[in-house]
Amino acid sequence: MRYLILLLICSITVSCSRSTHLDSSEITPLKPRVAGLYPKEFAKQRLQFDAACALLRSMPDSVKPYTMLASVYMTEARVTGDHPYYYPAALRSIEAGLERDPLSNELRMQKVSVLLSLHRFEEARVLAVNLCTQMPRVATVYGMACDANLELGRMDEAVQAATAMMNLRPGIESYSRVSYLRERH
Repeated sequence: MRYLILLLICSITVSCSRSTHLDSSEITPLKPRVAGLYPKEFAKQRLQFDAACALLRSMPDSVKPYTMLASVYMTEARVTGDHPYYYPAALRSIEAGLERDPLSNELRMQKVSVLLSLHRFEEARVLAVNLCTQMPRVATVYGMACDANLELGRMDEAVQAATAMMNLRPGIESYSRVSYLRERH
């Protein structure tokens, strides 16, 4: 309940005081969704977006608002299908956050996800492999490495990444990757 009240206050604050000290290219506005396309979820997304914008204005050197914005953009891209609008916006937000903290694991993982969605597989593969060496106990990064390698036709590397993911965290994400690898192989 506290979280919802805080988001509501942030939303009202942002709506009432639109500051222009931020570069407009850093914050891409949300587009209204098509009528009937999960309106309750969009209201939550809007609150999250407004909270991120408020945080960005109050703490411009923190990476948290950039991760929040990227998350909202990525969700909107998936829900609305407006990939050309939202994925570049997410990438800009991620890059702005990485300028503040180049070692942020969350931002780097978001970047791999966006790069995969943009079909920039070689860039995604390089970053995912780097994350695998820096975060060897996180199964998700191995899944990302698997996806990038698979799209690039590097079957051996994809199988190795999927195996590492399975060993760390067997579950639906791991099983679905292994299933797809078997289908493709």
